[in-house]
Amino acid sequence: VDLPTRQQTLRRAIAWSYDLLDEGAQRLFRWLGVFVGGCTLEAATAVCNTADDLGLDVMEGVTALCHKSLLRRVEGADGYSRFTMLETIREYALDRLVAYGEAEAVRQQHAAYYRRLCALAWPNGVTWLRRMAPEYDNLWSALAWSQTTAGDPEVALQIAGGLVGLWYHRSIPREAIAALERTLNHPHGVGQTAAHAAVRSNLGLYYGLMGNYAAAWSQFEQALSLASAVGDTE
Repeated sequence: VDLPTRQQTLRRAIAWSYDLLDEGAQRLFRWLGVFVGGCTLEAATAVCNTADDLGLDVMEGVTALCHKSLLRRVEGADGYSRFTMLETIREYALDRLVAYGEAEAVRQQHAAYYRRLCALAWPNGVTWLRRMAPEYDNLWSALAWSQTTAGDPEVALQIAGGLVGLWYHRSIPREAIAALERTLNHPHGVGQTAAHAAVRSNLGLYYGLMGNYAAAWSQFEQALSLASAVGDTE
């Protein structure tokens, strides 16, 4: 690919720093590229060291990457430290991730982690929303991947359900409706589950907010039928 001279120089500098890392740190660097807008240490550990097979302590690894200027540590408004990459560095990490044939595995683990976070959504209410606001881009990315043929429709349903509060907080009903519809139209289909019922109910709420009451009523009826079928009484 033809890149401007400045970008080529920067990319060579990134590659040089990457080549100086040991194998475990290189793998951690590649896998951290999946995060959009950075991540917490907890997220990095959950996604990049799922089977405890990274070969190094994650905190030591991210510290080494910070020392090489491949990663930056910032203090978030929510009180959690985050580790972020410049976009050019992240692009290189993603290129390496694809080259090593690891992209699908890491995106699956990324989506699985954010699915678990979404399961904590409503029990923690406002506190959860404050914590999840910095994760918005990661949630969007995890949802988008889960909506593809490579993704799991149940994971997509649960992440979409977790995003509902953030969409409402950001006042973006049209984007919410489009995302919920894509989730329900998953290429593998969606099962009769509580998460499916919740997504239809939330879609009904957003249709109502937009004044499409007939569509809202249809979604509510389907959600009620699904909830009854799966024994979800909440």
